[in-house]
Amino acid sequence: MNPSIHAGYLEDLYVPSKLKRHVNLAAKRLKKIKFDTIAVTGNSGTIFGGALSIAMKKPLMLVRKDSDDTHSMCRVEGPRKIGRFVFVDDVVASGVTLRRVVKRLTKPEEAMLEPGTLEGVYLWRKLPTYAALPNKSGYYTPEDPDMSAFIR
Repeated sequence: MNPSIHAGYLEDLYVPSKLKRHVNLAAKRLKKIKFDTIAVTGNSGTIFGGALSIAMKKPLMLVRKDSDDTHSMCRVEGPRKIGRFVFVDDVVASGVTLRRVVKRLTKPEEAMLEPGTLEGVYLWRKLPTYAALPNKSGYYTPEDPDMSAFIR
């Protein structure tokens, strides 16, 4: 096996069999949800979300971090009509990232974007330290008491 260089928490994304297992599980769980777009942020979001986007045949919306030093001038990249979206990430800790993504997609500053509606949040990585989010399916709706405090 060829050793790889990456942050430890990203191992499941850089090992194809592990990434495939996570994507298949997410696709199975999200199949029941009506949504149009998969929203992601950051490196891990792009890797996981890109694979999930292909598996589910849903467009991908990338919301860049304010501090991203990138060649792109766009803070948001993806379809102009966001519609109903699911935010996919590894974990939610403080909620800062989640609130940033939700704000950028529901109240976009970019004139060319139509505002979207958050349908839910899917967390693909389970850590015991994030016990505040106990849902075993990994999927949370905006009304879920465990998630609503993070969104508002």
